[in-house]
Amino acid sequence: MSFGFSIGDFIAAGELAERLYKEIYLVARHASQELLQLQSEVATLSMSINLLVAEVQDKDTVLARSGKDRVDTVNSVLKDTKKTLLDLEKFSKSFNPAHRKSGPLGKVKSAWDKTKFATELPKVDALRARLQYQNGTINLLLISAGK
Repeated sequence: MSFGFSIGDFIAAGELAERLYKEIYLVARHASQELLQLQSEVATLSMSINLLVAEVQDKDTVLARSGKDRVDTVNSVLKDTKKTLLDLEKFSKSFNPAHRKSGPLGKVKSAWDKTKFATELPKVDALRARLQYQNGTINLLLISAGK
């Protein structure tokens, strides 16, 4: 019986959040405070999405039995969250250490990436703020569902 939730979308968003967390973790080992905060937000969002998945999968929960308005709200939040995660993924690809070459050219690229990242701090802060908002919204849904 369908409750109007697409479990696959929730799971895909959760997997994307977990993958982004791991990618950011690789970059963040010696990173600035901004990147560490972004990493923390992605980890928190990943956990929140996983809790929401569990809530939606259980047909006896308040959230699963809620009306169409609540279902639409959850699906809208998921859509916005996935968009934010995809924007973060696009942003993070430009700083992925796996794409660097080894040797002197790799060191130059690494130094350039650090300089480029410093100029992108407003974008990092904006993405982190969006993640905080999405996480807060998911947490409100979970609280209203009694979790």
